Amino acid sequence: MHGICPKAVELLQDHQFTPDVTRLLRKMKSARQIEAVELMIAANSITASHADALLKATPPEQRSDVKQPKPEEPKGDPLEQIVRLEREMNQVQVKYKDARKTMVRNCSIWWWPRGI
Repeated sequence: MHGICPKAVELLQDHQFTPDVTRLLRKMKSARQIEAVELMIAANSITASHADALLKATPPEQRSDVKQPKPEEPKGDPLEQIVRLEREMNQVQVKYKDARKTMVRNCSIWWWPRGI
């Protein structure tokens, strides 16, 4: 059984199952294969649907068929990115100062005692 770890093969030796079970087990890493086989034996249910359910419940880091996402490469020139970020930060600062002035003006009018 190519692609199945020896310990899982040893556990499955005395049981009958379809080739679909091994197809699904191959999508798991060795430790998870052993765990899945042990769970199926304990439940007395070594079936493709049980193996599929266990595969779906397997975290990505325990699967052999899931590729780890590659970190994104920065697009464009790093100097251009810095200049653009500085420009955006300046725009945020200007908007913040304008909002603060408006808030202070509105709060001063609201808090100012009337009739004095």
